[in-house]
Amino acid sequence: MALYAVARRCLGGAAVLSAVALSASAPFPPAGAVDGGSGSAGQGQASDTFAMERVADTLSVLTLGEDRWLLPFPVYRFEVADVNGDGSADAIVGVVKATRYDPEVRRRVFVYKNYRGHVRPLWLGSRLGQPVADFHFVVPEGVLRVMEVERSGLYLVADYRWRSFGMDFVRYVARECSEAEARRLLGAGGWTRPGGAGGQMVGRQQVGR
Repeated sequence: MALYAVARRCLGGAAVLSAVALSASAPFPPAGAVDGGSGSAGQGQASDTFAMERVADTLSVLTLGEDRWLLPFPVYRFEVADVNGDGSADAIVGVVKATRYDPEVRRRVFVYKNYRGHVRPLWLGSRLGQPVADFHFVVPEGVLRVMEVERSGLYLVADYRWRSFGMDFVRYVARECSEAEARRLLGAGGWTRPGGAGGQMVGRQQVGR
């Protein structure tokens, strides 16, 4: 009920549609554990696990135990992985919005961390190299693999790695490729973005391939 109360306040008292869970379904290392906090084995440690609750097309709530972080814009992807290598799982959220430094509404990649059991921003990227189409965190390599739109209208796939305060370019995986080829190289699996607030989106928490 607390989620609906918060959502109603955020929407100015408007009726809130039913929420569904957008959560990480596969384990974070070690295998068989789900842990968004210290990195230790965590079967049953729900309070340490990032999850996403979708309230409406333009309102989702990132949760960490009892903590809530409102996302008042569309969310197109959600994954959980240790982005900055500190042993603690982070929430990687694909959002659609304008930012302070880029006023155009477009797809972004935001990263949130677990700070003593609370959701806090780690990196709110205005943009990467080219406009973002999709992304996937590749755990064995520790890179954020991003599918971007080339100026030609074709796609590129590039790897980024956390460096001190943000994501730094590592390499191009491919340039000027088709959407089908870019998605194959992305390796993000069968994720779909359904229409309507009653649909369900699935985030993945990867161990590796």
